[in-house]
Amino acid sequence: MTFILFKQVPWHHYSRRSLEAGLLQPISPFLDNDLAALAYRCPASLEGSPQPLLELIARGDERLRRVPTDRSLQLHRLGWVGQGVRRYRELTAKAEYAYDYGMPPALTRIDRVLRPLQLERLFLGRHKFYHFRTWYRGVLAEQIRSMANAFPSLPPPFRPDILRTVVDEHTSGRANHTLPIHRLIASQITASRLLSQS
Repeated sequence: MTFILFKQVPWHHYSRRSLEAGLLQPISPFLDNDLAALAYRCPASLEGSPQPLLELIARGDERLRRVPTDRSLQLHRLGWVGQGVRRYRELTAKAEYAYDYGMPPALTRIDRVLRPLQLERLFLGRHKFYHFRTWYRGVLAEQIRSMANAFPSLPPPFRPDILRTVVDEHTSGRANHTLPIHRLIASQITASRLLSQS
């Protein structure tokens, strides 16, 4: 719970939410303090179980009882076919994560060799609409290189040689540097706006 609230959400999700809020009008707070406090009051026996949440949703509208979540969780028991579908969806969700942010170094090297087969088509797009690892390696590669090359004019602590190496390794498929490239983009935009005002 603490990891999710104080690291995963603010470090990895808030920036995307703030970009989306630039185009859409949010109708609820990003993370309500009362909701976060309530999460800490959850009994230990219920931690990690989706059942209480699914029951709360079903009490709100009984028709929602049979609607599966993005992970195929449902309040009612599933038969063997339903269990098979659920396991398949869990597998594709994990595979999609591995093909995006979470691809470990060993798989990155294998993916580079198998790149002509475009295996990502088997996984990407089933659970999420954004796939930055492959975008930075493909359709956005030139923009990312341009950003990395723009850094020599910026003052320390930026190290343009490291940034160019990170971008080169990622765009060539030798490594997965999706999160550092996110930081590169955020830093470049922030620095250019702050420095242009001084």
